[in-house]
Amino acid sequence: EANTIWNNTVLGGFLKTNIENNELKEVTEWFSSYLRPLVFSRTELESYITVGIDKGEINKTTIIEILKKADLNISDIIIEDDTVAISDKIIKVFEAFDISNDVVERLKSAPLKKLQFEHTINNSKYFLPFNLESQGTQRYFGFAGLLSLLLYHPTFIPIDELESSLHPDLYMHFILSFLTNAKFSQILGTTHNREILNNKDIFRNDAIWFTDKTENCSTKLYSLADFDSSIIRDTSNVYNAYKIGKLGGVPHLQDYYLDLGNE
Repeated sequence: EANTIWNNTVLGGFLKTNIENNELKEVTEWFSSYLRPLVFSRTELESYITVGIDKGEINKTTIIEILKKADLNISDIIIEDDTVAISDKIIKVFEAFDISNDVVERLKSAPLKKLQFEHTINNSKYFLPFNLESQGTQRYFGFAGLLSLLLYHPTFIPIDELESSLHPDLYMHFILSFLTNAKFSQILGTTHNREILNNKDIFRNDAIWFTDKTENCSTKLYSLADFDSSIIRDTSNVYNAYKIGKLGGVPHLQDYYLDLGNE
């Protein structure tokens, strides 16, 4: 209690206290080793994944297989040293992913890695720098690296706007690849892609959550499992129920006409 002041958490107080408590120790270890930082739609994963591949911490073969199955015609990942020094922005990304200070200090003086993809089309090979690839390919390369982490290491990764820059089929392919192959990892994803509600066989009701705006403009969070059989039955089409507003979580829009005055 003495070390848990008004602006500190119980876990923060525990870390400052020289006591043995297995339960709190397990929780703090979960946050430090299992929980990864939030991945936003604007998060640049390229450097983190590239360095992980180059250092052998992320499985390159698995990433190539994931990219091939995504119909991207990528047959190899080429990583070479660049002459440009690593930026402070990239260093912050490494720090966010809990890479040790010793490694971060070494990275500050190390060259960046130049990344390009080998595409094989009709038995001919073509090479394209990463920055000339489409936004969807760039995004999915990052996701392939995250999926490799999820498959080989017990990991929890929150991803905001999971569908960003991805074709709906590719977005669903990523989710199914995770659900089919991962054994000890979790993803917490937010999405505006309501069509995912058509795939009720993939998710339990308690795995689908909605956010809704209340009258005082705060946000309310609730699960699909909270609805009783009078609203959602086993045979109900959840997608249609959501579209017509039975589940909440939709904006209350007005008409399209704007008052432009006499100008």
